[in-house]
Amino acid sequence: MGHWLLHRFAENAPRKGPTIIEASHDQIEHWCDRFATAILMPSSWVKKFSGEFEHIGRPQVIFGGPMVFDVSREAFYRRLEQIYRVVIVETTSSGKITTWSRNLPHLDEKTRTRLVTHVSLSEWKHAQKEPVCKGPFRFGFVSSTQWVILIATS
Repeated sequence: MGHWLLHRFAENAPRKGPTIIEASHDQIEHWCDRFATAILMPSSWVKKFSGEFEHIGRPQVIFGGPMVFDVSREAFYRRLEQIYRVVIVETTSSGKITTWSRNLPHLDEKTRTRLVTHVSLSEWKHAQKEPVCKGPFRFGFVSSTQWVILIATS
């Protein structure tokens, strides 16, 4: 829809008047992503669904949100990041880590190990049956300290 609006605006732009600023492909994609997010997941709706900051790490929020808003996990997790300033990180028992943030720097091996150790042995055992959510908690990355929600899966 955002792409359609931009094309209609460009087609109907007056020939005389203020100059239209050219945008790069990345700038257009970023604007369209923000536009879609605002329509599909207004912050007031997400806040009403998710509740207070200390409750956003609940499984109902982390796993239910994408279904409630009918969006991808990535889109929902990035929206939580925008609204609550929290980063969602998913880790598996084999050590694979997926970060759901555009703002998180590359994770070195030491940081990856520290993240994985936030999950206890009993939580790893539970994660074999269903994913476990932890957080939000403060975590020190190489370049900054941020709020994190950790998802552990088998």
